[in-house]
Amino acid sequence: MAYIDAWGNLRYVANQAFMALLHNKAYKDDGGRRNLVYTCFARKQLRYMMGETGKSYVVGVGANPVCREHHRAASCGALGTRCVYGALVGGPGAEDEFDDSRENYQQNEVALDWNAGFSSALAGLAAGDMPSWDECSKTGLSSGRGSTSGADERAPAGAWVRPLLVAAAAVAVGRLMA
Repeated sequence: MAYIDAWGNLRYVANQAFMALLHNKAYKDDGGRRNLVYTCFARKQLRYMMGETGKSYVVGVGANPVCREHHRAASCGALGTRCVYGALVGGPGAEDEFDDSRENYQQNEVALDWNAGFSSALAGLAAGDMPSWDECSKTGLSSGRGSTSGADERAPAGAWVRPLLVAAAAVAVGRLMA
């Protein structure tokens, strides 16, 4: 998991994944390496969110999903019934620790801005024309980390933040100026 902040970390990671896929759409003809790295990052982070490591941070989805999300709709019925499905919660801390408690709104909150990047990244992958998970595995990028130059396949997760924000800003400005 990429880690940015203790308060709803997965919202940032989901938005990074979306920006990586957005970058791929805007700059398709770069020779392939950058698109592969960014897509593998997005795929790995989404797989993590949906339970690849044994805990799903998406309500009602995957293995061992979150059960006590902090959300008004979660209190809609009798105890033990689920009323919210598919919502991404804030997620674990830096050491992968997570307290599935409704009172733990720092990690268990459900919010629109936390889910916008998540649903957008899923839609980006579902739209197709992106490298598959098998391609990520075959090229050694299944860790979800890597560099666009190929020189450092194990760059720290935080190294993604600035380049993705710059790339997303460039795409947005380019689209506005066109």
